[in-house]
Amino acid sequence: MNNKVIFYYLLFTFFAVSCKSPFDSIAIKTGKTSKTLINVPTDFKQKELIIIDRIDCVNEPFSKDNNDLTKVKITSNVFEYLNKEIEERGFYKHDQEVMKLNSVCANRSSPESLDGNEALKYTNNKNVLLTVENIVYSEKDNFRQDVESTYDKNKVLIKERNVIIGEKIFTAQASIKVYDTLGKLMDSIVLEEEYSYEVKESNKLTAQMSLKKGRDLAMTNIGKIVGFKIAESVSPYYIDVVRYYYAYSRSNSSFNVAQDIIIDEEDWLSASFVWTEITERSDDEVERAKAYFNRGVYHEKIGEFELAIKMLEESKALNEKVGGEYLEDLKGRYGEE
Repeated sequence: MNNKVIFYYLLFTFFAVSCKSPFDSIAIKTGKTSKTLINVPTDFKQKELIIIDRIDCVNEPFSKDNNDLTKVKITSNVFEYLNKEIEERGFYKHDQEVMKLNSVCANRSSPESLDGNEALKYTNNKNVLLTVENIVYSEKDNFRQDVESTYDKNKVLIKERNVIIGEKIFTAQASIKVYDTLGKLMDSIVLEEEYSYEVKESNKLTAQMSLKKGRDLAMTNIGKIVGFKIAESVSPYYIDVVRYYYAYSRSNSSFNVAQDIIIDEEDWLSASFVWTEITERSDDEVERAKAYFNRGVYHEKIGEFELAIKMLEESKALNEKVGGEYLEDLKGRYGEE
């Protein structure tokens, strides 16, 4: 190859790289936005979550609680929304099936905890177990008198009339227990939530009828609230976080090599080896800061948050502008865990 061909090849390569954006992005499903009420270990992420319904007591088969249609509807919405929330949160694997396990209850309180061997049947040394022990509800109607005033466009009072404000308050309570992979009880909590709505009518009778019409929606909503609260108690919420990283460089072709590996093979591990080599061999502090930045993105991608923070601390130490903002965001999300 003569010198002129080499020159044109290098010139073409320069312009090809120059036309490419120096940045690329990746969506990482790892941005935690909420903490659990139960202290769930981070290494439980992506383990199977088994959910068991233990709210029916075999020793009280004809009790009012077990045959109350309102409770049945609320309970159905609790488990439907709990399944939906667990699936959306993406912390656990979950096959959406809720197992039914009747239990012996004393004085209509929550059943005794499963013993280690019984819980281990479900956890099998690899799963996390959530049992919903009891769901109870109450509803109350309140009425109060009020005056409804009507004004014209000049804000002059036209008329007044007496009205009745009716309020229905639903309260639901759920008892839950969570067992670790070894079948050991991690925690037990009781959650109590409330949902209310109001109507305005000319008299108490019509107010009562209007409140009754809204019961079905109220049962759905209180069930959703309790289901959401149970999911929130055992599963942190994760969202997609978009991270931008340094893809191409005019001054260091190793960045281009790493990016080509990601595009062609989707091999982030091999790309991270290239960035590691830059951090160890380059004399340019900005290039090293960018390589540490990219290594931080890689470690966050695979869930190694402490290592991600460490990489960004190295990046910031070399160049505040490169690593500073990302480091603060990482510490805000994961630094206190």
